[in-house]
Amino acid sequence: MIRLRTVLLALMIHPIAAFAMDWEEAGLPCGGHLIVAGGDDGGWVSCVLAFPAGVSESAETPATAHLALRLMLDAAGSGTSLAESLADLGWQARLEMSEDVAMLILSGASENLEKLIGPIDRAIRNRTDFDTADLDRVRRALETDYRRWEANPEAKLRALMARKLFGAHPYGAGRGHRPGSPPTADQVRTFLETRFSPGGMQILLAGDLVARDALESWTSVLDRLEGPRPLRAKLPKPLYGKGRITGEPSPRGLLLVQLPGLPVDDPRASQLALASGIIQLLCEADLRDAGLARSVSSWYRFTADGPAALEITLRGLGAEQLGMAEAVLDRILERLREGDFSEYMVISAKDRILQRLEIHSAQGELPSKGVVELAAWSAETSRQALLLRGKRGNFESRLLLGNIGSISAFCSDWLLPEYAVVGVSMP
Repeated sequence: MIRLRTVLLALMIHPIAAFAMDWEEAGLPCGGHLIVAGGDDGGWVSCVLAFPAGVSESAETPATAHLALRLMLDAAGSGTSLAESLADLGWQARLEMSEDVAMLILSGASENLEKLIGPIDRAIRNRTDFDTADLDRVRRALETDYRRWEANPEAKLRALMARKLFGAHPYGAGRGHRPGSPPTADQVRTFLETRFSPGGMQILLAGDLVARDALESWTSVLDRLEGPRPLRAKLPKPLYGKGRITGEPSPRGLLLVQLPGLPVDDPRASQLALASGIIQLLCEADLRDAGLARSVSSWYRFTADGPAALEITLRGLGAEQLGMAEAVLDRILERLREGDFSEYMVISAKDRILQRLEIHSAQGELPSKGVVELAAWSAETSRQALLLRGKRGNFESRLLLGNIGSISAFCSDWLLPEYAVVGVSMP
């Protein structure tokens, strides 16, 4: 049965979701943004604080961004830390750091949501109010994280590949890279003051709430925040490298291929996103279904401010299958350059990308499987809203115009073997 979405996409019409959640948003006087998404009745709420403070903003000392995010949660200074306030309310916190965004992901019972406004307001206002004991404590926690990353063969392999692909570019400063020298307290304080400024932050509330009521109660407090909007320096163009890295043994065979990416505001980003979707479909048919890999994925984080890599991952293959799997993957990339794929694959790729965008927007629906899924949905929705604001319309328009000819022409210039980094980890 042909789906209506497929017909609409074939006609280059963006299918709009029939139902939308209870969604409200407002800009704050300082320049920040508040989004509220309601509709779930499970008794849970998530709250995500997102800041343009990823590791690419502190590439010379990658630990700076990680320490700053931890201090937002754990620093007590002269008062009570946000972590202590969350514990009193029975809420949980998770930290997430990427090249572009730093996020505090909080979740707990909806009945305590209003009690969270004060602690968050204080954490933002007093973000530079930490002492030596606070900094020493989060440094020890980060050192534990580094040891854990270094003990994970896959994480270590990905970090080495990022360095090989991006070189000295800020995107080469992967989170698992141990810094040469720790940042000083003044460096961390300056980073908190500028990159975690209310002028650049975004707060998203989602779950069992009434959107309009929550928006009014939170803006009544957040409207009083002050702070400039942090300016993002334009990232340089990477000098891409190539190579092959053999990682430490892995329980399940792993083949990774990283190819150069593009920032979302690059006109070619939509073509790369479509190429990634078609690679996924071809890998499923020619590698997974053929028994050469247990699972396959092709992932391009098109929401990135910088040139996030297109990454192809094959899992569950043995040493005897590696050569054949690589040959098939080479042929798949060659097929994209030659235009040897169907229009239906193009439409399917568009559909997946648009659904990915819709799910994490006012057009989607809140997840209903519990607080863990709600927190994950909220984190991705917040990331997309922060990084795609003002850019999504152009990206979607170019995406709808993509066709076999435009994708093939793009891949012939961009997805080239000389700009590929391959990582292998066998049992």
